[in-house]
Amino acid sequence: MARIFAVSTVLLLSLKTGYAQKVLNDYIITKTCDTIAVKLKYNWLGNIVYELPGSTKFTAVAEGKIKEFHWSKMEPQTFIAAVLPGDDKPTFVGLLERGQINLYELISHRYRATIRYWYANKENRPLVEINNQLRLFGTDKQLVRHFTDLISDKQQVYLAFKQQKKYNFKTIRKSIQQYNSLRWSSRP
Repeated sequence: MARIFAVSTVLLLSLKTGYAQKVLNDYIITKTCDTIAVKLKYNWLGNIVYELPGSTKFTAVAEGKIKEFHWSKMEPQTFIAAVLPGDDKPTFVGLLERGQINLYELISHRYRATIRYWYANKENRPLVEINNQLRLFGTDKQLVRHFTDLISDKQQVYLAFKQQKKYNFKTIRKSIQQYNSLRWSSRP
């Protein structure tokens, strides 16, 4: 009987300690490059808000004050405030790949439709749109040109991409991963 009581006590204490040491996996990076651990969630209006440790007040995640946030419960997990082509204000986009070429995703919900847009940039240059789900058939030649301009300095990746004769989200992401894994240019 004493043994059951001792085991139960140890089990309860370990559970209590486990919950007491809850680790914050979410964080924000401010425009001044301060990294702060926070709790992220959606408020009742559907906006993303954060709570600082030790606080009970939630603050809206605003593109003007925050340049990046990491939300462990979302996929993708990292979101960057970036100026999209044709816009003058930043919008949060999901970061899919980080490297020499960064790949971003914006999911738009309009008129009961969900549309994915993919953007990329190289060496912190402005973002260019490289794919979207607006076209049902074929591909937009301008989007293909934007993408091939990004990868053309590494011939190995460029030629492998051209041989696939497909232009979809899977081949784009695979090509960017290959590009980012190479250390130097394949061009003489």
